[in-house]
Amino acid sequence: MKDNRYFYMEDIDCVVTVEYASRKELLELLDNYIDNVRTYNEMIANGNPNACYYENNDDVFEILYKDGNTDYINDEYDGHKIRRQNIASIVYCNSSTYMVYGNFEMSENGVASPAFEDAIDESLKEVDSQDYTESAPEQTAEQEQHEETATTESGNQNNAETDTYEHALEMAMHAVEYGDGVQAIYHKGGKFKAGLESDREYAKKNGWQYLHTVSETIPKEEREKTEKWNELKGTRKRSLFWARRLSYKSADFHPEWREKYKSAKHELERVKAELNKEKTIMSMKIIQKATTPDGTDIQIEDWSENYSCFAYADTIAAYPIAKYTDTYSQFSPQSGRRFRAEFRFESYEVAKPIFENLVSGAIVLESLVQYMTERRYRKCLTGNPED
Repeated sequence: MKDNRYFYMEDIDCVVTVEYASRKELLELLDNYIDNVRTYNEMIANGNPNACYYENNDDVFEILYKDGNTDYINDEYDGHKIRRQNIASIVYCNSSTYMVYGNFEMSENGVASPAFEDAIDESLKEVDSQDYTESAPEQTAEQEQHEETATTESGNQNNAETDTYEHALEMAMHAVEYGDGVQAIYHKGGKFKAGLESDREYAKKNGWQYLHTVSETIPKEEREKTEKWNELKGTRKRSLFWARRLSYKSADFHPEWREKYKSAKHELERVKAELNKEKTIMSMKIIQKATTPDGTDIQIEDWSENYSCFAYADTIAAYPIAKYTDTYSQFSPQSGRRFRAEFRFESYEVAKPIFENLVSGAIVLESLVQYMTERRYRKCLTGNPED
């Protein structure tokens, strides 16, 4: 299967993702989609109040056949028979990405359609990652991975368990910074964990004792910066949504779509302008970079300037080749590909000699597995699924 492709739309500072899939996968998704459309229409006809749970919103399937004919299936599907043979290309559009079988073309609005040959509008720029942006402030790949790690640890009740109160507090603070909701610290036996404050009853049923809420431990200035950054990501998504809608065949019957696109784009520019005034957000400094004897890039990082829960330069980041595939999400490490592994220590004085020993080959990354901030990635580093 081909690797995902990413296209940057400068107009709304957003990246469109194209994910390749097999013909079988897309036809199975189409069958599920049609079942949901039929269920939704039956509920509407019968006045069932639960119909809202089946509403399909932005999903669209478009099929191009080898004879040049096409089919278009959205939530207005009329029940016609769909040809499943001699398919040249299928494009499935959902709220987060495009899934494609065969070739495709992409318009200036970032809308993909099936085609006999790939054709990308010249206004779009192909980039290496869905995290690409040319707006300020920028988040580096390291910061994005840091965000994913913090969100996962705080949002998953099991993964958030730790032996120390300090580590649980650290995870809760990360979660608050990244807009994961009001966090709390829970305790059971000799374990601590971070979790949503709203889950207090659920935690209690599972034997966890609520200790306190930690949202106010984040300085107001940092919370405001994070809220603006989350607002920026939300307005990008709305702009892309309405840009796609403008390329639908039914767009001529919905002049309000263009007004909603203009409104979303205007709001995006406002949020970007406010963030530009801040100049920087969620910054990290690289103290030292090097390469281990096996060719793995490593670096000492300092997150303490913007995050009070970090000590100065207490983090070593490495980019080894994964020996195991983590199936948690599409962004998790894949066997044979490099991924970010982050190791936290008590201080720079502890991290520095470890870094030097890694560079000299006196120790290897696998020996530091207990210091990895993302426990789920341990098996990806060692190759042992039990880690």
